[in-house]
Amino acid sequence: MTDLKKILEDLNSGKVTVDEAEKQLRTISLDKIGSIATIDLDRETRSGVPEVVFAESKDASDIASIVLGILNTHDAAMITRLTNEKLDVLKSSLEGFSIESYGKSPIITALAHS
Repeated sequence: MTDLKKILEDLNSGKVTVDEAEKQLRTISLDKIGSIATIDLDRETRSGVPEVVFAESKDASDIASIVLGILNTHDAAMITRLTNEKLDVLKSSLEGFSIESYGKSPIITALAHS
């Protein structure tokens, strides 16, 4: 049973209130990547703009973990504000994925996809 279906069934049966169901629905599309980040997997559906990884304040291994989390459910992940060093680590961490990069360090934007 999907999370959405369970929330609706719980609401229908009175196990949760409307406010509780609303709270659950607001977080249903969020995916936590350890303590590193929370990814909004439905952002693109809601807003037309996909989730973007802001790399400037993260270390390279955390960036790779976040990107892999996005690629588990999406065809591509965009990463902004990369340095050459972080881009190199990302490329070696994401073997099997294509990584296209644009711009110059420290403001490289990259797109990772299968």
